[in-house]
Parts: sequence; structure tokens; C-alpha cells
Amino acid sequence: PNAPIPVVQLSVNSTFTPDQCFELGQKLAPLREKGYLIWASGNIVHNLRRVEWNKRGGSEAAKHFNQDIVDNVIAGNIDNIIHYENHEHAAYAVPTPEHYLPLLYCLGAAGTDKATPFNNTCTFGIHGYDRIRLGVKKGLVVIRQALFELLVASGSGLADSFKI
Repeated sequence: PNAPIPVVQLSVNSTFTPDQCFELGQKLAPLREKGYLIWASGNIVHNLRRVEWNKRGGSEAAKHFNQDIVDNVIAGNIDNIIHYENHEHAAYAVPTPEHYLPLLYCLGAAGTDKATPFNNTCTFGIHGYDRIRLGVKKGLVVIRQALFELLVASGSGLADSFKI
């Protein structure tokens, strides 16, 4: 499209450690000053092996892990977010990291910008559908916006579980 926002699509590098994902995000930060929108899509909690299709909310383990990560994002406790595997519910909440790692790229790019969560929802027992806005003054980093828009477009009714 003819959007005035420069766009470059990146993929999660499955060979990177969480530290390396955060460091790459820091290297992307200067693009924000040039008007690039840095936007990632994933889930803080994502475990399809434990999905509960009829559950509208999250399991206790999912909600606890999800809230702890969101709280750490707000508080700027980057080390706790990067080393999520030390959390008591990490193996349950993040059995594989590909849905979690986009958060680290965005946090690296956001630097010390304030985090503003505007959705904090779990569903199917094991999906955390958080949206967090970072860096609204210079550039914008938005996490999980795309998922919400896809759910609305699907007409499935799943978007109803989002708190906007």
C-alpha cells in the first residue's frame, strides 16, 4: 500500500538467545527516530499442547506468568523478562519461545520508554493476548495489535475476549 510509514518485515531468529533478541531490538531502536514503526506479534503465554478450547479465561499458571511478565515490563525489569525461563510457570507458559521472543525485540527497541498495557487477557487456558504500547513520543512499538485485528476480521467472536 501507499502508507507513509516505512515497513520492513523481520522474522524471529530461532537460533538467537533471549539476550540476543533484546540486543537486536536495541540495534533497531535508531529506526524509530527515522519514522519506522516497530511492531511485533506473538503471545506472552502460548502453549497449544495444553489448549482448553471451551475456556474463556486463562489457567492459574497462565494468568500468573502473564501478569508477572506484564508487571516486569511496566516496572522495566528487563532481566526478569529476558530470563523468563526462571519463572516457576515458564515451562507451562512458554514451552517453545517463538511466540514470546517478539516481546524482547520490541523492549530492546523501546529503550527506557514507558510501557502502557491496554489489554491483559488470557483465553483457552493458555493464550495471553496482551497489547503493550511503548514509545509513544518518538516512534511507536505495539505488541499484539495484529492478532486483535485478525480476530475482528475473522468474525469468529474471539475478539470479544479482548479488553480494549
